[in-house]
Amino acid sequence: GALKETYRNKVFMGFDGAEHNLSVTAAGNFLGTVSGYLDTAISKAKVPEGIITYFSYEAEQYREIEGGKADVTRFRQQPLPLFLEGFVHALRIAEPDEARSLYDAVRNSELFDVKLGMYRVNAPLGENALDLGRIGVFNYGWLENGSIFLHMHYKFVLEMVRSGLVKEFYDDIDKLLVAFRDPKEYGRNPVENSSFLVSSGFAVDPRQHGRGCVARLSGATVEFLHLWTHLFLGAAPFVFEQGKLLFRPAPVLAKSFFSTQEQVVNPFGVEEILPTDSAACAVLGATLLVYINPARQDSFGDAAVNPCRYHLVGRDGSTQTVEGRHLEGQAAESLRLGQFRRVDVVLG
Repeated sequence: GALKETYRNKVFMGFDGAEHNLSVTAAGNFLGTVSGYLDTAISKAKVPEGIITYFSYEAEQYREIEGGKADVTRFRQQPLPLFLEGFVHALRIAEPDEARSLYDAVRNSELFDVKLGMYRVNAPLGENALDLGRIGVFNYGWLENGSIFLHMHYKFVLEMVRSGLVKEFYDDIDKLLVAFRDPKEYGRNPVENSSFLVSSGFAVDPRQHGRGCVARLSGATVEFLHLWTHLFLGAAPFVFEQGKLLFRPAPVLAKSFFSTQEQVVNPFGVEEILPTDSAACAVLGATLLVYINPARQDSFGDAAVNPCRYHLVGRDGSTQTVEGRHLEGQAAESLRLGQFRRVDVVLG
């Protein structure tokens, strides 16, 4: 703590700009020390219930000094109840087996709202909630205290999918995403996000449970868009390997996402026919991307179907077919440049 405060005081007004050479060995030693310190800190935060995110500190030993002040010589650390934020950060870097244990810990804690099937921002804070700042002024289940704070809830849902808990996501998708929840319970347009949903922890008025409050188009929407692009394109659809640009989407789509009949759409002012067994989206804002899934299987899990053929339609009407897992070179670059009106990807 003292070292950090000393450093902050030295750089408070900025840096002098002088540059110094640093050996790779010195940099490696420094980063190794930092990494070890952080690993130790993370291990201290792990408890059987999950990840402790916040702690409070009380002055256990101190001596009075001039001016009515005190010099604290010993603090007593007190872990606070669980916060969903800690699990979000932990899932982001977790290995598959760790992801499962973290997910199970959340589901077995009061962070999981059994009635709504969603995730609260924090567990009950107890009788001393007001000692923790403004969070304590809200009734539990409302706004910043124990509600379904949609931005953080969607962060957790995104990390579920990114860490491989895809089946768990689709099993509960009708509860996890507000677009699929009961509009009468949600109380507003289901394509509109909210700042928070009243959780079942709100004992004042159970009729409000699941209701969306305060229209919001910022944080929750960004997390939802990230989730949407991950589901349709995977984590890294464009990669650069061996001197070539590749378009290698890895969709994570459930078989229920694919149509059961032909459809006509008009995404960019041009009428397009989407065949049976297809799911479509826009890619890079200007190209229609259509996945065709004749077997109607999930694109994840042990029996996953994967891209095996590409049918490319240029803006000049030209067409070409590419066999294989990905597009490479000029074809991938043309897609990046928006030169294709439509790309059909066959999954098999």
